[in-house]
Amino acid sequence: MTEKNPNPPHLLASDQGVFKWGETWKQWAEAFPQGRAVLTEMSGHFVQFDEPELVISELTLIIERLIKH
Repeated sequence: MTEKNPNPPHLLASDQGVFKWGETWKQWAEAFPQGRAVLTEMSGHFVQFDEPELVISELTLIIERLIKH
């Protein structure tokens, strides 16, 4: 496996730290009845700029669920 960040400035920026943070976030989100976490490797902190189509897709799903209920 090739490291994405071979010289991280801190633990959370390491490949292992990023993975663990994502898993922890996913567990927290899924603890809610309708919770869901969408993890992507294509974006940094500003997913709305890096992957606007992902944000639009997820917002569309939320709106569709709200309309059904």
